[in-house]
Amino acid sequence: MSDRPSNGEFKYKRDENSDSEAKTSSEKERDEKKYQVDKAGEYVRELLQEKVELDSQKWPNATRLIDQEIQKTQAIGKPVRDPKYVDIYREKPIRVSVKVLVPVREHPKFNFVGKLLGPKGNSMKRLQEETMCKMAVLGRGSMKDRQKVILC
Repeated sequence: MSDRPSNGEFKYKRDENSDSEAKTSSEKERDEKKYQVDKAGEYVRELLQEKVELDSQKWPNATRLIDQEIQKTQAIGKPVRDPKYVDIYREKPIRVSVKVLVPVREHPKFNFVGKLLGPKGNSMKRLQEETMCKMAVLGRGSMKDRQKVILC
C-alpha cells in the first residue's frame, strides 16, 4: 500500500517487476539487437539444415545460392528479407523491363522486324497504346540502313 511520512506526502512502494519494466532506450536497443542476432542464428541453422538435405551434385545452383544467403546473413547479423509489399504512394515508380529474344537464327528468311513494326510502325504503335507500355526493337537488323546499325 502506501506509507505516510510526517510531511503529509504519500510515498508509494513499487514492486521489483515494475522497475524492470521501466527500461531505458539503450536497454531496449540491446534487447532488440539480441533478438535479431538470435533470429539470424536460427535462420542460418535452417539454411545449413536445408543445405545438408540438398544434393549438391544434383542442385549446384541451389547450393551456391544457400551459401550466398548464409554469408549475407552472417555479415549483416540479421536475416535479409525482401519487403512483401510495395508502397506505391511513397516509393519511386517501379520500372519493369522484359527482353524478348526473337529466333532469327532458326528462321533466317522471316522478317521479324517488319512484322513487329507493321506498315509505318502502326502495329508497334497500336500495341503500345493497348498495353500502355514502351516498346523498342533493338539489335542487328532492326534498322533499314546498315550504315546506321554499324555506327550504333
